[in-house]
Amino acid sequence: MGSWPLVGRLEELAYLDELIGDPECSGGFLAGEAGVGKTRLLAEVTGRLASHHVERVTATRSAQLLPFGALAHLLPESMAEDRADHLAMIGGVLRRRSGARPIVLAVDDAHLLDPMSAAFVHHAATTGLAKVVLSARSGEAAPDAIVALYRDGVLARLELQPISRSEFDELVGTVLGGHVEAGTLERLWTVAAGNVLYVHELILDAAEAGTLVEEQGLWRWAGRAGNAPRLREIVFGRLGQLSANQRQLLDLLAIAEPLGSALAEQLAPSSSLADAERQGLIAVETDNRRTQVRLGHPLFAEALLLALPNTERRRIHHALADALQSNGARRGHDSLQLATWRLEAGDEPDSNLLTAAARVANALGDFTLGERLARAATTAGGGFDAALQLGRALSDLGQYEEAEMVLRGLIGIEPTTDADREALVDALVAAVGYGQGRTEDALAILIDAEEHASGPQARAFLQMHRATLLAYVARFAEAAALGDAALAVVGDDETRVRALTSVGVSLVMAGQIDRALAFNDEMFPIALELADRLPRALGWILSNRITALLLAGRFDEALALMEFARASLPRIGDDVRAWEMTYRGRIALAQGKPATAQRLLTEAVAALHRHALDIPVSWCLSLHAEASALVGDTDTAAISAQRALDTVEPGYLAFDVDARRARAWVSAAAGRTSDSVAQLLDAADTASSRGQTIFELLTLSDALRLGEHSVARRTADLADATDGPWTAAIGEHATAILENDAGLLESAASAFEAIGSHLVAAELLAAASIDHNREGLRARSAASARRSQSLLGNCESVRSPALEWTADPVPLSRREREVATMAAAGSANTEIAAALHVSVRTVESHLYATFAKLGVADRRQLATALGHREG
Repeated sequence: MGSWPLVGRLEELAYLDELIGDPECSGGFLAGEAGVGKTRLLAEVTGRLASHHVERVTATRSAQLLPFGALAHLLPESMAEDRADHLAMIGGVLRRRSGARPIVLAVDDAHLLDPMSAAFVHHAATTGLAKVVLSARSGEAAPDAIVALYRDGVLARLELQPISRSEFDELVGTVLGGHVEAGTLERLWTVAAGNVLYVHELILDAAEAGTLVEEQGLWRWAGRAGNAPRLREIVFGRLGQLSANQRQLLDLLAIAEPLGSALAEQLAPSSSLADAERQGLIAVETDNRRTQVRLGHPLFAEALLLALPNTERRRIHHALADALQSNGARRGHDSLQLATWRLEAGDEPDSNLLTAAARVANALGDFTLGERLARAATTAGGGFDAALQLGRALSDLGQYEEAEMVLRGLIGIEPTTDADREALVDALVAAVGYGQGRTEDALAILIDAEEHASGPQARAFLQMHRATLLAYVARFAEAAALGDAALAVVGDDETRVRALTSVGVSLVMAGQIDRALAFNDEMFPIALELADRLPRALGWILSNRITALLLAGRFDEALALMEFARASLPRIGDDVRAWEMTYRGRIALAQGKPATAQRLLTEAVAALHRHALDIPVSWCLSLHAEASALVGDTDTAAISAQRALDTVEPGYLAFDVDARRARAWVSAAAGRTSDSVAQLLDAADTASSRGQTIFELLTLSDALRLGEHSVARRTADLADATDGPWTAAIGEHATAILENDAGLLESAASAFEAIGSHLVAAELLAAASIDHNREGLRARSAASARRSQSLLGNCESVRSPALEWTADPVPLSRREREVATMAAAGSANTEIAAALHVSVRTVESHLYATFAKLGVADRRQLATALGHREG
């Protein structure tokens, strides 16, 4: 980690090379903020000049106090103070050191040069003594001689910008030599704000402290920037010597940034604000006519807070709370800010303020803060609403038993409004039904609440909650019917938006993608209008639409919508990242990119195990098992598949089919095709019994890919009854099998290729190639084979059982192929017999027949004939 690669600076490097090589140019002036990589770029460009003499000079604040301090190594042994030709004398020393080679004078931090050294640099550039390349910090005062170089056009000025986010991610990944967790990249980027120097020191500190570790192939940072000693020294060096007023202002912002300008001016002298902004210590920003003040860099807060005494913290929090309260605390989230500051100051806020703040924190998704505020509110004597907010926070934090206990204690208390009644039932069902998997108990709670509802509006809300729960436990027909019934009674906007998680999901599962998307389109503007009252509504809309687009095979649209979701959601935390990586992993699998899928899903599973998030871990494990199987990582695949089956949550039965599919793909990767097909058919039947038509169809498609042609008619009929290009492509595949037509297989392959499903397209083309070859159509066979290989180039070295079985046109039976594949992989006859549930004699018989068909004499030749590597 000592010498970092140069990332994202190729254009700047080429430009500086051009300046040095241009005989008409005197050199370049490289400017930029502290830490953007000026020194690294300067070293890179001068390190490439093998035919030049490069004289490197680094200016420092201490040397700035001495005449020619930066050039001490170039001074002659004796220089009389009254000599007028000092510059020429130093130039002579430089020429002698160069050995008649062209000279490049490279000066780092030129803004710190003493006046005499700056004069020599100006002399070297203007007399042609040397090509001069300087770096200097933007916004810092520099000697007149240095300023004149770019002001008069002697040196070409290049303003170095911070690296982009993609370049930053590439740099960190290259330095650590592996995949980096998305959350870690996000934190490093946020903390360092793109500053390469800061992230360099942070990574070194974190690695030494053991807070940056590699787990399951992923680098993860679990520490805090403020605890990094190298980084702290650099930050305080950047802050410099602060006056008492400046330190008071920065400490204030470290606790409360961003701070409204009115509060900042009330609590800090206006002169210190102006001085700090001029020095880049703070930034003043105006957004939507509101002016806010924040620190000049995110790391300033980390360093300042670590050095702030507790007594001073409490004093600042108290002053902040008093100032906000005196100004009226009228804005929407002011109650949250005021209550938090009062608690940090050691004050005793009243229960009403704490309850209001807890409600805001829960609505924003900060359930840890919501729990803290709600507990304080109940301790301060808060009533129904305080306990309700506590129960909701506990439920969302995964503390389901305690949440149930708190919420059940409210059942005998009459809520003030229907909204409170609904919120109580919602939180209790989340804890009992989704959290603890007691579906029938949760349904009973909802039915009882519906019977006591005050009117049709409240009853419809509660019925929609019940419909949503039914959808999650895979009772889609009931969910759709109940949701439709509620919509028929009360068709207001809130009820219709809530129907997305019952009616909308049920339509998707039934394969009615077009209707689901139309419903989603209708609800989208309504969800935006209701964002304040229903903060989860936008999430419902986006999740429902992305799922519909994914299952329709409109992968590019789904990925684009995920980018929109990242930009639209108010908070990007571990839950959103895990949700996004799971969906991206599912799309990568459909596209034939299992290595990408495995990486994404490994991270998603790790996040789900660390946090109680609203995504079923069994689903991530299922997809992870499938991806691992397709890259040939069969041990990992088997472990993930078994964990998926063991951890299917009763409240999330809708994802059980994928767990069953994962087990089938593990069997297929191990060569147990018969077991795999049987498991797929079982999964398809399960999906059919639950009304998950789209999952049934996708599972049958897997069986078709593994050669189970008996399901072709069932698959074709289902494809005709569903929407979307993915199901249409599956239908074409089934039709090609029913018609026994290689040309139709090619057509189906084109349909899969059109949606980006390159692996399935390659499998079908390989099968078409064999069929053409059997019919004596050598040219068409070769063309299909070439297309298949071309598509496989997009599939990340996938290990597809379907491709392995079509790689050789020898007509082995399924059982012969299973036995041969396992034997070629090194399994003994007894192991094969145990795995396939047959006798050893049967294994020997199949091997004898296979040897005869392939014309081989032993297992080593068998492995070669099958293109299989032993072990």
